[in-house]
Amino acid sequence: MKYIRLIYLVTFVFILLYFFEFDYSGINFTKINPYLFLTSSILLYFGYFPYSYSWKQILNEFGIDISFKDSYKIISKTMITKYVPGKIAFFYTLVKSTSNCTKASNKELTYGLFVFQILIVITGLAFATLLFNTIPLEIPLISLILFLLVCLILSSSFFIKKLKLGLSKLIKVETFVSSIKLKRFISVLSILFLTWLVWSIAFLVLLKSLGIENIGFEIGFIFPVAVSSGILLFIAPGGLGFREGAMVYLLLSSGLSLESATTISIISRLWFICVELIIFFLGWLFNEK
Repeated sequence: MKYIRLIYLVTFVFILLYFFEFDYSGINFTKINPYLFLTSSILLYFGYFPYSYSWKQILNEFGIDISFKDSYKIISKTMITKYVPGKIAFFYTLVKSTSNCTKASNKELTYGLFVFQILIVITGLAFATLLFNTIPLEIPLISLILFLLVCLILSSSFFIKKLKLGLSKLIKVETFVSSIKLKRFISVLSILFLTWLVWSIAFLVLLKSLGIENIGFEIGFIFPVAVSSGILLFIAPGGLGFREGAMVYLLLSSGLSLESATTISIISRLWFICVELIIFFLGWLFNEK
């Protein structure tokens, strides 16, 4: 427990550093519509409920019993640790917190988290297929191929057996690797798609709060694609930098100006961090009760 507390302390230090590093000179906060901004924040918050439920579903698939209430509490208290560079702090706190709650082995939980992260990424990137009219065709095409390939591997007992055999030979120890039953697999994918959809709507409302007009509903799907791209870069804390770059590129491809795209990328990151901090503190209050 003392290590987790230390990780939280380090996390808050890094978050403070991120707030100081952002360039706020081009942002006029007085022009932000507070009601729409609050609505977008509430939607972003609610997206964490299906997100937490998907973690519960994956754990249940691997024989780990956990309630939705406990899954939410664990997610709410560990998500901010991803802002420590390298993602190791995030993996450790999520696995350790879940282990303390379920008494499951670290092997099972580590594999479950690995699958969870992969499914989050491919479902987020899959939204690129809805942006084929506004972004280069290669991006939706690659995203679709990646989505289908990962789905085939994770749901196929044949591929999973080969993967388990290969890992056992490579690291010389027995590994926990298991395929996901098709019914559960579809259920988890559906829940994660719902999560990204809610967050896409939240992002669209955020753009409206910033006074961005004449934009289509599909521009909201830039958010899951950019965030998923950031998750892929493990070394960056919370995908910081890479995610903003991906968002700016996608917004420019959608016809927005460089100034607007840059402002949106910065504010959306601040917005996301602030909501996750609120979720973290609410999670602690919820846990105390």
